[in-house]
Amino acid sequence: MKTGGRVYPLERARARVFLNRGKKLLEILDKARELDNYDGMASVGVQATIAFADAYTVSKLQQRSRGQDHAEAVRLIRQCQAIDSAEIAGLVQRVLNRKTDVQYGDRPVKPADAASIADDVYRIARMVSAAIR
Repeated sequence: MKTGGRVYPLERARARVFLNRGKKLLEILDKARELDNYDGMASVGVQATIAFADAYTVSKLQQRSRGQDHAEAVRLIRQCQAIDSAEIAGLVQRVLNRKTDVQYGDRPVKPADAASIADDVYRIARMVSAAIR
């Protein structure tokens, strides 16, 4: 059942599916880092960020966004009544702001940009993992 827009309700227990997906994507990000695959690091980092955002909102609100621009996910995170919600929302927004360039851009991702995305994703992963426990 839809709740409006591209937001869908899910049982709180389903948050683990998204959390585990994000963690598996981090393993791929690490492998891309080992191979100096900066495009891969950044692209997988974006996907992991989306998975962690879904994990967080499902755990806190029992809802997830399925919108294409992912702006709804950031709005949902900001609606969560948790002390870390604003910080998580800011980190998620920062990664998602780079999504188009990373996944559809006509230039290779620079090593520093890939590292910055990876750092943000790991912070998101730690915070979301702690919030879900």
